[in-house]
Amino acid sequence: MPEFRQNPISKEWVVIAKERPKRPEDFTKDSSEKEEVPPHRDDCPFCSGNEGKTPPPLYTVDGDNGWGLRVVPNKFAALQPDLSPKREQVDKFLRAGGFGWRR
Repeated sequence: MPEFRQNPISKEWVVIAKERPKRPEDFTKDSSEKEEVPPHRDDCPFCSGNEGKTPPPLYTVDGDNGWGLRVVPNKFAALQPDLSPKREQVDKFLRAGGFGWRR
């Protein structure tokens, strides 16, 4: 489960999500040539015309040809809306469950 931990020196809170160890750069290919991105792909959930492949939008902004911006829920969010914000001392860290606000 994700959690917040407070840095004991700076007092800043950070998110620790052990179940999400890979970063986006871990999935990149070693390639000197970049592929050209097509204007539309049938399997891309973010391309115009494929709106049915994403959850219903939380917010939209109209654009010139339909929508210009769509905000959809993150299906793989690091923070969970149902975890407790209760703080507790664990070793030298103050911690809290990895809770987040959900609309």
